[in-house]
Amino acid sequence: MCIFGGWMFAAAMDLIVAADDAMFLPALMQYFSIPWDLPLRKAKEAVFRDRFIGAEEACRFGFVNYVVPRDRLEEETMALANEIAENDPFTLRMAKLAMNSAQDEMGFSNSIRNAHSQYSQYMVHGLDSYTKDKLEGRGFRR
Repeated sequence: MCIFGGWMFAAAMDLIVAADDAMFLPALMQYFSIPWDLPLRKAKEAVFRDRFIGAEEACRFGFVNYVVPRDRLEEETMALANEIAENDPFTLRMAKLAMNSAQDEMGFSNSIRNAHSQYSQYMVHGLDSYTKDKLEGRGFRR
């Protein structure tokens, strides 16, 4: 299960290899990368329906790079890491920098900062109503 904080950690990775039985549930606001991690309508569906996303579906959407049988997860992940490690480290570093810079030019960092600011405001100003809604059975099921 890769939920909330687990999603946030996974979203920050360069590549994701998932076991075939992995299940993902995105975080709502703290590090809100889901509009960047999934196609926008699927991101909205996952959040609006508060539903898990299976490994194969996450792979189809591009959140996960590879899905492997659970009993081969470490072996397959290490094989991928070894293959990547055969490349020139400087070239890899420059390629990663170029891709991350392109993502930032498209607004990624600003989007993350804005979502965190909104989350902070929500927690400061909305905690009472959130708690009341939860006690009365309203709001997200999380």
